[in-house]
Amino acid sequence: TDPQVDWLRVQLESEPMPTLVFLHHPPGPIGVEWLDAMSLRQHPEFVKLIAQHNVHALVAGHVHQAAEGQVAGTAFYTTPSTCMQFGSGPDREFLTAGYGYRTFDLTANSMSTAITRVTPLP
Repeated sequence: TDPQVDWLRVQLESEPMPTLVFLHHPPGPIGVEWLDAMSLRQHPEFVKLIAQHNVHALVAGHVHQAAEGQVAGTAFYTTPSTCMQFGSGPDREFLTAGYGYRTFDLTANSMSTAITRVTPLP
């Protein structure tokens, strides 16, 4: 919403350090049509804001699967769920394996990320 974009703008302007932004819905497509249809309501405003600030990466959940991409020249990552996973097909498939999570290793000058699976992928 507009108030959320305004809040994020204030936060980003108050801190010039490289920033990670965590949000629920992914800020870009992950290649699964039915999930990509659930985009951010204020997507153009969000993208413009991210491009204007020192955002190192965007991280989202919602899609219950691991994906990577770029938005406005900024890396974005989604994370698997510690519960059921969503399939990548055109149907709303729920997988009962492949539970996992994403971790981040941050230093003053770098960032790395990795997926850990709690149960094997199907």
